[in-house]
Amino acid sequence: MDKFNLYPEFIIRKNNKIFVDLKNIIKKQLDKFKIIPENIEDNKECTFENNKYFSFRRDKPKIVETMIAVIGMKN
Repeated sequence: MDKFNLYPEFIIRKNNKIFVDLKNIIKKQLDKFKIIPENIEDNKECTFENNKYFSFRRDKPKIVETMIAVIGMKN
């Protein structure tokens, strides 16, 4: 949790569990680089619900070898 100390507003504690709002942390980081919100696109897909994506919460792997991010620019 130390990595998220800069974002206490995006740490949610509920039912003795801790949740991290990664989407809004990333948006805040992009804002620091002056990326305007209109230039940020969120595809709204849930990795937990959609089996075409890896989900640590859903799959509970012993070893994690998968991670992906897609960053691009529109002309």
